[in-house]
Amino acid sequence: MTALYSRWKSLKTRYKVLVYTLVLFGVFLLALPWMLQKGFEQALLKQGAESVHIERVSVNLFTGRLEIFNLEVEVEKHQYLHLGHLKVNLSWTALFHKKIKIQELAIFDTRIEIDYRPGERIRVAGLSYSLDKKSDKAAMPEEKKDPFSWGLGIQSLELNKAVLELKTPELDKHIEFDKVLLEKAINWQPDDAAKLVFEIQEDKNHLVGNFQMWPFAEKQRLSGDIVVKNLDLSTYRKYLPPEILELSGLVFGDLKLDVVNEGGELKITQKGRFSFQKLAFEQQDLRVAGDLVNWDGDIQALVRKGHAAVKTQGEWHLKDIGVRAQDADIKLGEVHWKNHSQVDVTDGVPKVKTDGELKVSHLAMADKTIALDNRHLNWQGEINVTQSDKSGLEIVLPSNALTAEEFLFKQSGTEAKLQKLDWKGPVNVTLKSSKKADTQTDRQADAKNVDVAKADTPMKVALSDSHIAVTDVAVKANDAKVDVNQLDWQGGLNITQSSQNGLLVSLPSSALVMEHVEFSQPKTEAKLQHLDWKGPVNVTVKSDEKNAESKKAQTPVDIVLTDNRIALTSVGVNADGSKADVSRLNWQGGIQVGISPHPAVQTDGHLDVKQLAAAYQDLSAGLKALDWKGKTQLTVSETPQVKTAGQLAVQSVKLDNTRTKMTVADVANLKTGLAFTAPQAVSLKGLNVKGLKVAASPEYPQPLLSTGDVTIDHANVKNNQAVDVGTVTLQDFYLTLAFNEETKLGQIEALKAALQPQPKTKSEKTEAEQKAEQKAEPNDTAKASQEKAPPFRLQQFDITGDSHVHLTSTGITPPLNQNITIQTWHIGTLDSAQAHEKTPLDIQAAIDRFTKVTAKGDFQPFSPKVNADIKVNIQDMDLYAFSPLIRRSLGYRIQSGSMNMKSDIQIKQDILDADNRLKLVGFEMEADSVPVPSKTKGDGLDKAASDVDKAASDLGKAASAGSMSLALNLLRDGDNNIDLSVPVNGDLSDPGFNIAQVISVAFFNAMKGGSKAMLAMTLQPYGAIYLAAEYAYKKAGEMTLQPVQYQPGLDEWRADMPEYLKKITKLLKDKKSVTLKVCGFYNQSDRDYWVKKGLKGTELEDKLYQLARQRQIQVKTWLVEEGGIESSRLTTCYPSFEDLPDSGVMLSM
Repeated sequence: MTALYSRWKSLKTRYKVLVYTLVLFGVFLLALPWMLQKGFEQALLKQGAESVHIERVSVNLFTGRLEIFNLEVEVEKHQYLHLGHLKVNLSWTALFHKKIKIQELAIFDTRIEIDYRPGERIRVAGLSYSLDKKSDKAAMPEEKKDPFSWGLGIQSLELNKAVLELKTPELDKHIEFDKVLLEKAINWQPDDAAKLVFEIQEDKNHLVGNFQMWPFAEKQRLSGDIVVKNLDLSTYRKYLPPEILELSGLVFGDLKLDVVNEGGELKITQKGRFSFQKLAFEQQDLRVAGDLVNWDGDIQALVRKGHAAVKTQGEWHLKDIGVRAQDADIKLGEVHWKNHSQVDVTDGVPKVKTDGELKVSHLAMADKTIALDNRHLNWQGEINVTQSDKSGLEIVLPSNALTAEEFLFKQSGTEAKLQKLDWKGPVNVTLKSSKKADTQTDRQADAKNVDVAKADTPMKVALSDSHIAVTDVAVKANDAKVDVNQLDWQGGLNITQSSQNGLLVSLPSSALVMEHVEFSQPKTEAKLQHLDWKGPVNVTVKSDEKNAESKKAQTPVDIVLTDNRIALTSVGVNADGSKADVSRLNWQGGIQVGISPHPAVQTDGHLDVKQLAAAYQDLSAGLKALDWKGKTQLTVSETPQVKTAGQLAVQSVKLDNTRTKMTVADVANLKTGLAFTAPQAVSLKGLNVKGLKVAASPEYPQPLLSTGDVTIDHANVKNNQAVDVGTVTLQDFYLTLAFNEETKLGQIEALKAALQPQPKTKSEKTEAEQKAEQKAEPNDTAKASQEKAPPFRLQQFDITGDSHVHLTSTGITPPLNQNITIQTWHIGTLDSAQAHEKTPLDIQAAIDRFTKVTAKGDFQPFSPKVNADIKVNIQDMDLYAFSPLIRRSLGYRIQSGSMNMKSDIQIKQDILDADNRLKLVGFEMEADSVPVPSKTKGDGLDKAASDVDKAASDLGKAASAGSMSLALNLLRDGDNNIDLSVPVNGDLSDPGFNIAQVISVAFFNAMKGGSKAMLAMTLQPYGAIYLAAEYAYKKAGEMTLQPVQYQPGLDEWRADMPEYLKKITKLLKDKKSVTLKVCGFYNQSDRDYWVKKGLKGTELEDKLYQLARQRQIQVKTWLVEEGGIESSRLTTCYPSFEDLPDSGVMLSM
């Protein structure tokens, strides 16, 4: 019983639970619509809605039906959502298979507003969602979610009378959906086709579509028709960025569309037509307008990851098209374009290929400075467009044929016309845009308040292997004019256009033939019969915005040729009185031609000219061959100018003055870096002249100078008023100075006359010139006295190599004939503009083999008063060669002796303070039979020179009575030398001479005189040599040694003489204080030898003189080089005749 009671009690409890559950479930069903209504309202309020109202909610859990009536959502008292009626039917049975199947989804009478704020939020139906990714990440940590695996399907979706309000900061759009129907979109039945039908009306725009879809299939597909009518583009302008100012036009289309998506690969096929009518598009600095743009054909497109491709085949028809970009206008009358095209984009880089035929009835292009017009254009060929990277675009026409007629090009001050153009060949167009460059351009534009849209946008057009034939070409540029009858060109062409750099035309390879070319400009004419040219060219046309409004403004045009080969025949140029004619000219190199501000030509290359003749005033130039490598600029203006810089080489060039009959310059070979500006300046750089002769005329047949080699690093002469010379080096220099009786150089005077232009005769002068001369005549003398010497600057002057100065004179008897060898010649900077700067001086010369002359120091040649600090040193100068200089005044000649002199010359502000140390070794003088001419007030001699000549004349008269020998003997020291210290000081206009010092030296040496006998005793064991010589040659007045004996008539000594010279060498080394006189002489046997050879008279005397001189030099050389004796201890003599049995060289101490 107990068990039965427990069981009954358990059943009763279960029945109670079941009843309670059923009651509660019934209550839940009754309250569910209300609960859902409140739940929806609360959920919407939590999502940001301020006010939510739902009229009612209907739910049937058994059928899976849910209905919502009149749902409204408001935020800030504005309605964002109105849902008239929403009906949803779910399939419960599908849920047991983890599938969500919407049997029916219908939305009626609905208005939804979407408010989008980029980067902030999006509000859909009043519900806000933040678009701030940073805040989302900070607020919500990332969680790994499992993928949704339930099936989803819509059996039927219907949208009727729906309105979508789309609002963004840029637009406010109202879109009405009359009907949208989607059927059988079920993802677990992927092979069943879904159906999509829509009809959208937007104002007057009408869009109808009927498609079949397979959205859940492995191979997704959309196929159907779409019709567009009266689609007004202006209604979409609000969707576009604000920089697009205008978008208008009507779109019509009837298209068949098939879209397939398989594994991420999208394929689109279109067939049909569409057109734009009354099209207009405008943004800043760009406007495009057209009456008609029509397409009729097929399009195929392929899109997959990193790759997209489009193929088209059909016809374009354009009518009345206008494009305005910045200040440029392009107009097209009518265009027909039949083509087959293909577009391929890989990794964002596009490629386009098309071929077809293009016909343009009228083409016009213009901007502020450039205008182009073409009546008819016909093109056939192929076009390939490639974007090598995201900043560049390349357009290639591998095959191309163009015909243009009645072509006209204008640019401010420039106009070009041609009657017909035929062109065949490939083309390449490149558009380049750099982000870095754009950024830099933007910064520059901001800094200058210039519109960034006007920044440089490079464009390049390249032609290769092209052929162009042009007839009847005429080009005008201001006052310049060029006419070409026939032009034929083959080669390559590159054209670059940019707003900043202008237009650049480059011909990398070309061959041009021109016939009958003429160029003219005021005062300048040029004609060319025939031209053959091969090589690259660059043409640049720049727009001058600053002077664009000026009527006189000229557009800069530059034509640049590089590595060109040009052959000209029959060229003639006449430019303002200067003429040049060339029978043939060959050029290889670069040429640049410009027209602003004046027509100008610049060259850089290699010029080869044959048979050139030129004339300018009295000067005429001719050459057989000219070779030039360098740069030249010719500017044609009222006064033509020529500028040149480069390397010039000429052969057999001669410059003559036809008026004076002088050959100004005769050059065998010249090479130089030349910079020449005519008529203002001349500049030389790296001048090298070989075989130069200057100033030769019938009166002076011996050139003023000749050189083996002349180098000048630079020399500038500006406006004939300033001279700037760099480092001048003369190698193997030979200067002949022929003094006339007036002590002037005749060659220089004749050269000056030849370089001066011939004065105009009275009949040749204009009336204005004659009046100006008459007015200026009274002041000529005053002006001449006030004129200052032009500024002069010499960087450095050096003489090297085997260089000599030959002095000759007809004013001295016998004539001076002296050769000076220049060993070192260096003069530092001479600058008249820096008068107080010191100029260094270093001169080293040799008058014979052993005489050394040096001068070192500095001086100020351009200071108001003379300043100098110079040290002069003369070593071992044989004095006999200068006898003609003293015998003129004294009637004496120097028989023997050498001079050593050290001078320290100090000049400060015209005050001279010089210390001179003079030493005469073995100095002897003898009376000469030549009468001493009387001295007059000769022109050109200053007061100091006259006083010296008077004193010398008086001294000569005293010397005739024997006092000269006495005076010299009083000055000799114990070694028979004269050693003087002669200070000279005072004002340069009246220098003082300290005669007391000379007297004291003479007195001192007279008191300490000794005898030759004492000297002879000190020469043991060489006294026997002396005594024998004195006995044999009876030279009791001298300490004479045995002479060095020579073969009669020859400069060959006897075989035993070297042994004898070794003894002399030992004597000199043992007796350091002894000096030796080496006196060459000739005797009767020498004279007889050369008489038998046929010599006589002056020729014989000169030969004997040179023979004796050569012998004494040979002995002295042996003692110095073989014996090691200092040359300062050896002096030579004036060669003379001796009545002795053996000829040779006398040695005496």
